[in-house]
Amino acid sequence: MTPLAWMDGCVLPLGEARIALEDPGFLFGDGVFESLRVRRGRPFRWDLHARRLSEGLEVVGIDAGPLNLAQFA
Repeated sequence: MTPLAWMDGCVLPLGEARIALEDPGFLFGDGVFESLRVRRGRPFRWDLHARRLSEGLEVVGIDAGPLNLAQFA
């Protein structure tokens, strides 16, 4: 299985992910992390994780745009 990354509202192969040098997360270590269980190849209770992730991003002032839940449905 190819490692994946979530970047700018898209899921892409990890090797294609690039971060700008002036990105606040790169400069200051700002970030929000969420772990979740995968069951039968799909994230388990993704709706709850997505809500927590959105709330965490709002708290630290990171605009990730809307989370595309259809990518994991």
